[in-house]
Amino acid sequence: MVVMNKQHRSSIDIVESILENLRGEGKSIKTHMLYASNLNTMVFEKYLSMLIRKGLILKIGDASEYTLSNKGKILLERIRNLKRMLLEDDEGDGLVDKKLNTVMERNLGCMVKVHGWQGYKGVSGAYYYVYTIKNSSGSYIVDTVLSSEPDILVEACIRMLMISTDIGVPAILVVKGSSEKHVVMDLLGKIDASKIMVLSM
Repeated sequence: MVVMNKQHRSSIDIVESILENLRGEGKSIKTHMLYASNLNTMVFEKYLSMLIRKGLILKIGDASEYTLSNKGKILLERIRNLKRMLLEDDEGDGLVDKKLNTVMERNLGCMVKVHGWQGYKGVSGAYYYVYTIKNSSGSYIVDTVLSSEPDILVEACIRMLMISTDIGVPAILVVKGSSEKHVVMDLLGKIDASKIMVLSM
């Protein structure tokens, strides 16, 4: 029996579905992954081969079991963040403003005056499109990580530190709670942390 996908989904939706299933299961056999993805066999095999080739999914030994790699976990988090950004745009800037103000006021004692996505050109020549806020203290680039996975937290921290250094704008990384903040602060204690601030929700 082959389950056909009756509703159009983008490639990103399909990749997210496959990665999310593996994240939830921990490991899974190909047949279970096929049914969970709601794709026909030929399309599923194409996506599975691509995800394995890119190192996002790993095959466990000689068994027909698969698991999500650290690289796959990071990609899944980025997809979620992108979708959350688009959803917030649909629901209105007021929702973003309210969330940021709550975190900023609690941690910094000041309110966000201006916020939105802004393009920057770094001294390296690279271009970045980053969420930016402005308040009485100045301008900051901001990223939010809802995952508790250490690898994802560390990757987000390093990425923001790299962008901040290149464009000369300090960064704020917002994480879920105190345990996630501890993971990031432990990393920052080993490297230059002067350009990044870590806040918890």
